[in-house]
Amino acid sequence: SDSPLNNQSVTFPVKVPSGGVSAGETMRVPLLAYPLEGHDTFDVGDSDASLLSIDAEHLEKYDNRGKWKAGICSCLERGIFHPNPWSAWLCPQILLGQILMQTNLVSLAKPTASCQRKNSSKLSKCLLWTFRILLCIGIAAYLNFTLYQNEVLTLSHGMEPTRALEVFWWQELVSLVLTLPMSIWALVVVVRLRRTIRERYEIPPGSLGKSEDLVCAICCACCVLSQMAHQTDDCDELNLTTSEKQNDDNANSKRLFGWFRKQPRITPSLPLVTTTPPSPSNSTASDNSHLRYRLLSPPSS
Repeated sequence: SDSPLNNQSVTFPVKVPSGGVSAGETMRVPLLAYPLEGHDTFDVGDSDASLLSIDAEHLEKYDNRGKWKAGICSCLERGIFHPNPWSAWLCPQILLGQILMQTNLVSLAKPTASCQRKNSSKLSKCLLWTFRILLCIGIAAYLNFTLYQNEVLTLSHGMEPTRALEVFWWQELVSLVLTLPMSIWALVVVVRLRRTIRERYEIPPGSLGKSEDLVCAICCACCVLSQMAHQTDDCDELNLTTSEKQNDDNANSKRLFGWFRKQPRITPSLPLVTTTPPSPSNSTASDNSHLRYRLLSPPSS
């Protein structure tokens, strides 16, 4: 994008969305995705446009590439009543689903394509019925064990010891069959999801290298989920006002008791830009190409 600054031009790259754009077409793109070196301010429009200040706080808020917003042990950084750490500790499956939804990924942490939506819907139904069947089997096994346990307690000491041994062996086998596949699936999803988030935000691995995601997921999956939720949760930070930031603990406590309330998804508002027509009736369809844009309206502060 070109913006005049002291009779100079400031250019920043903008990725063309899927499907391409045509000359003169209006679209929404994120502004200031990359820091502008050597400039503190730049003019965002024509002569009547306002001057937009770019400071370190603005760049840190809107450009989170190359680093995590919070450390892996900073679960309570946004307050003790924030729902993310409690969800990660008490019910990590719900938080994992929220992160997958926010990052537009399917059940195996893969990008969602338009052609995969139908197959993803069928897979979700199969997983739902599989969960229901396994749940019924688990309840039946638990009731069976409970009945046998009550029977053992009422019997005399002369009972056969092999009877009690069979009961506990059956319980352990059912528990292993039900929990082991889900545990392996959850571990694979968390590792792939953390790797995808690192690649998306251009975060380099730590001292452990490529095995960092696996080690973190095995050692402390709850902290990893809380960190990923903090990294991908941009809606609250972009829409908080000054008064809401002062009462952050009160707002988080209200959200804590509204876990099961359906919340509308909020997308941050982006400034309108339009393509500078390179030639009449030409279009660009490459996802990796960059165009030059002219800002139509300054972003709201």
